[in-house]
Amino acid sequence: MREPTIQEAERFCTADVALYGGHVLGVYPIDLNTARACYDFERADRWPVFGI
Repeated sequence: MREPTIQEAERFCTADVALYGGHVLGVYPIDLNTARACYDFERADRWPVFGI
């Protein structure tokens, strides 16, 4: 496994959000503490963007 580039993450998020009629304004890296405060990491091993 490897960390996706910002461009890869943006393409993934854009395709995913478009399924629900939304759009992505931008993708920005955040630190792990912020991520853990904002997202449920219980099933992070199944997050497809991190499985690239």
